[in-house]
Amino acid sequence: MITLAVIFIVNTPLGFIKSAKERELSFQLQSIVENLHMRQSLISSYLSFSQSQLVENSFKHPALFNDLVQSIKQQQSLVEDISLVSISKKQNDLKHREVLERAKQFYQDNVNRHKIYSFYRPEYGLLTELAPVYKSEQLLGFLIIDIRIKAFTETKRDKVLLIGQDGYIYSSSVKGIEVNHNLSAHYPTIFTELKRAKRLSGLLEDQGKGFVFRRIETLNNQTHYIIMVLDSGEIIPQYFYGILLLFALFIGGSYYLYKLHSEKKELSKISYIDALSGLHNRHYLQKIEKQQVVGKDYYVAIFDIDHFKSVNDKYGHDVGDQVIKRVANIIKSRIRVSDYAFRIGGEEFVVLVKTHSENSAQAIFNRIRTDTERLTHAPSVTISGGYVCVSSTLTKALKKADEFLYQAKKSGRNLVFGLDKEAA
Repeated sequence: MITLAVIFIVNTPLGFIKSAKERELSFQLQSIVENLHMRQSLISSYLSFSQSQLVENSFKHPALFNDLVQSIKQQQSLVEDISLVSISKKQNDLKHREVLERAKQFYQDNVNRHKIYSFYRPEYGLLTELAPVYKSEQLLGFLIIDIRIKAFTETKRDKVLLIGQDGYIYSSSVKGIEVNHNLSAHYPTIFTELKRAKRLSGLLEDQGKGFVFRRIETLNNQTHYIIMVLDSGEIIPQYFYGILLLFALFIGGSYYLYKLHSEKKELSKISYIDALSGLHNRHYLQKIEKQQVVGKDYYVAIFDIDHFKSVNDKYGHDVGDQVIKRVANIIKSRIRVSDYAFRIGGEEFVVLVKTHSENSAQAIFNRIRTDTERLTHAPSVTISGGYVCVSSTLTKALKKADEFLYQAKKSGRNLVFGLDKEAA
């Protein structure tokens, strides 16, 4: 239970801290995602020219289109070039030859008629996107936009990766991780967990690093991930472990003191409790004697089991012990929280009750006697007793009560003799 409690106490605040940090970093990643979406929207607006009359006419009269392209290129650094390619003319454009061949195959399927074709070319540092240009259902050619990957994926933040679903690294500001490599070569476990992750965002951990990720669909219209790579100390502050250590020391110290107190209490209980009867023993009576109980309406009685020696001789000491236990249980049942009961000898008991009335004290003591007489367990026994009010000291009152006990036994036993405060 202690182990489970410690695990719960440690993991709960750790979980809260990690969740809060994940939300904070995920919000930062969202701003990067929004920038990427803005850039993608800008590219999409340029690609939409493929459906305009301007582009359709530019196959024959390219001057106006060329002016527009020059204006766009001067206004931003995202797009390296925008060009028109006619499928009716022989192509000498080596830069786009492979792209065009793939695009022609792609648009042979009517399902892809209105789709944008994307082709990543790391050797040029470009992402090339093509949009078909139609006139009356006839394919005239393609509008081609060359996008600078570095400008497109620029985040202006350290420790950020942009990777594809296959783990390919498009952009990296993480030391030791370069673009055009694969994440699986550096962190295979993280790559595997990313592919399994169904969440839009989350936090993964591996090799002492934290990976806060956010899934996006922008580049090539495919699933990609923006990942912020942090040291574990950046997620969980180092001082937190110091707090945990202090807390653990506090818990350990408290538990040690509790055990020490419990053991001391147990030892005290053993030293003051009679093992056979479960009542207080003579040592505890001596402790009570040192306390001032005079004037607090206490009456004290001494009881003795009648003919107990004959019980031991006839039935044996085991049966004698059972008789002592039964009498002790009767005494326990008749006293209250404010009262005390002791076994001070073999068959001798002391009962100290708090009451302002002798009649009340006498009634309690007599009920103990009569309850013992009515025991149905064999062997049947009786008890005799003597009581007085504690008007001076407990030691003197016990001596006087012992005298009344002697009188009760002399008068025939199974009697309780006593004396009120005035007579005492």
